[in-house]
Amino acid sequence: MDSDGSGCLDYNEFKKALDDYRVGANDDEAQNLFSIFDRNRDGTINLEEFMGTMLGDLSEFRTKIVKEAFHKLDANGNGLLEIAEVKEKFDASRHPDVKAGIKTVEEARCEFLDLFNTHHNVAQGFKPDKSVSLEEFIEYHQFVSASIENDNQFKLFMTGVWNLDLVDTNNSLIKYAG
Repeated sequence: MDSDGSGCLDYNEFKKALDDYRVGANDDEAQNLFSIFDRNRDGTINLEEFMGTMLGDLSEFRTKIVKEAFHKLDANGNGLLEIAEVKEKFDASRHPDVKAGIKTVEEARCEFLDLFNTHHNVAQGFKPDKSVSLEEFIEYHQFVSASIENDNQFKLFMTGVWNLDLVDTNNSLIKYAG
């Protein structure tokens, strides 16, 4: 699809992809679709825009949990998580699929590492950056969130796999509000 290798799709590449996949969109429909995906209105669609449009944004509740987790994991408070630190703190044994007997600890760990590394590498344009910003951490969990049905399950996932007791600024446990 990305014929020029820019890491983004311009309108012509997008239209060609629609044609190649036989979506059957006329020019007006293709333009409307393109404008839906081009969230920042720069004339291209990058992976984050595509995924954000497909998955939708995190709810306020889920965003708060992800931010709390990020700040707890950011031990030195520099606003970045080192990838090695993220991998070390991920506890696959507490993943819901492991607890349900659907996956082994190793399967959950490998799936996480593959997905997290892939997301990070794409977000960084495959540069050798080995740290994760809050924005990237939220984007990653936006993808994960799409497969978790309700807020309480998402909270359990976050506190479980990151081995965290999430505490808000009032020093009380984050409560499920729904």
